[in-house]
Amino acid sequence: MSRPPHDFRPCRRRWARVAISFLVLPALLALRAAGLDDVRQALRTGQYSNAVQQAEAGWREHPESEDWQLVAVEAWMTTGRYAEAYGVVTNALAKESRSLRLRWLARDVFCLNNQPARAAEMVKDITEFVGARPWAYREAADLVVFGQAALAAGADPK
Repeated sequence: MSRPPHDFRPCRRRWARVAISFLVLPALLALRAAGLDDVRQALRTGQYSNAVQQAEAGWREHPESEDWQLVAVEAWMTTGRYAEAYGVVTNALAKESRSLRLRWLARDVFCLNNQPARAAEMVKDITEFVGARPWAYREAADLVVFGQAALAAGADPK
């Protein structure tokens, strides 16, 4: 008896899908990063209405992304839309309660919305979070925020 030849087509299709996913995923991540960079560039170059539109679209498309929340708040603050910035920051703080960058930006939003007590609370929270879990905040952005918060709290810059 002869055995029928093995059909490798399903295996080839499966490997093709895996290979395509490895090629497509980095491209999608690059597009997401490019969108954030485009908004930041528009803010730096004074294209505020364009930056706000892109930031709103990105934030609504990626509501779970802390980076999009931050850039949307920055865009609204830059254009004087403090109420919108306040709404996004308070919602984001409910989700990302341990984010130092978000708390530092929230401090600015609270100051602009005439809430100095809440702004001071953000500075206090940042220093407490890092003091309680220093190993959790080793990224450069977190260390910069911690340094700013320490200076705002009155630490000696030496």
